[in-house]
Amino acid sequence: MPKDEVKARSYYQRAVDLGADDALSSLGVMKVMGTGGPKDVADGKKLIEKAATAGQTAALATLARGYEYGFFGKVDLIEARKYYRKPADLGDEASLEKLKQLK
Repeated sequence: MPKDEVKARSYYQRAVDLGADDALSSLGVMKVMGTGGPKDVADGKKLIEKAATAGQTAALATLARGYEYGFFGKVDLIEARKYYRKPADLGDEASLEKLKQLK
């Protein structure tokens, strides 16, 4: 079955509009990458940050990757380490490994 990224993005947007915090990070990533619609790095980053503030550990790791790979502009390893730290402290093995690699 082929992917319909435009439809997926519209569903995530609708979920966010209805207050579903668990859709924030996914919609944010789609906006940062320009998947299923226009690229909007600033708005996408804000959505991912809002998800992280709402307590989504995975959103913290998503922010870390954004800084690590420069998805938000330039690469910023200091910010990447900062955002990998909390999920690592909560037992996220992938974040812990990334922290070790970035030292």
